[in-house]
Amino acid sequence: MEPKKRPTQRDKLLKLFDEQPILRAHELRKAGVDPETIARAVEDGEIDRISRGLYQHADADINTDQALAETAKRIPKGVIAMLSALAFHGLTDQMPRRIWVAIGNSDWHPSAAYPPTRIVRFSNAYLEQGVEHHEIAGVSVPIYAV
Repeated sequence: MEPKKRPTQRDKLLKLFDEQPILRAHELRKAGVDPETIARAVEDGEIDRISRGLYQHADADINTDQALAETAKRIPKGVIAMLSALAFHGLTDQMPRRIWVAIGNSDWHPSAAYPPTRIVRFSNAYLEQGVEHHEIAGVSVPIYAV
């Protein structure tokens, strides 16, 4: 009988991307994947580096609202708000230059280079009201409802 083969870090990495197409480096490290394995997978073309600390499977479909999914991954406590929420729901013909994200009054203020974001602070009572979760590029994205 042949001994059972343990999955490699590369196997673990690819399995994670099969479950969720966009992942943060923090999530990969937490699952036990070394930064060197991530770098080699990018070099080999198995995954793409979307931006600093954010990766996606190389064969993943590109969604028109993917920037919202990337922002939701980068700012996990944030909610897509204001002009960006209106544009998502098709209630404006204006294309926002930045993605508007609401965070709590005491939440960490992220600094993201891409996609450009505009942070607004809401009290917790308003931050949690009227939030819908939409599946975009395999990511559950919190967006304010109409």
